[in-house]
Amino acid sequence: MQERLQEKVKGRLKAPRKIQPTKSEYHIVLLDRYQENLEEFLNLISKCNKVDLDKTIITSPLLSIVTYSLRDAFQFLLQHEHRHINQAIRVKESESFPN
Repeated sequence: MQERLQEKVKGRLKAPRKIQPTKSEYHIVLLDRYQENLEEFLNLISKCNKVDLDKTIITSPLLSIVTYSLRDAFQFLLQHEHRHINQAIRVKESESFPN
């Protein structure tokens, strides 16, 4: 079995309503959309090669009172993407896949 990337999930977390996909998005189109979003994310990271990641402070798009460095944001988002990939692996390995 493939090694999970630094992930120690203790339980399921429900995404905030603001970022939950609609029921109609739970099909193969979702995979295409995920791939497009991941490519855009990696492209944006590559454009930050001359930015001071520690001195650039951003505000959380979900909670405006939370701020953090761009480096911390990238680390969080990369771990979050690993979680999505590991979720897909678990779904694919489940007995009910692809139904």
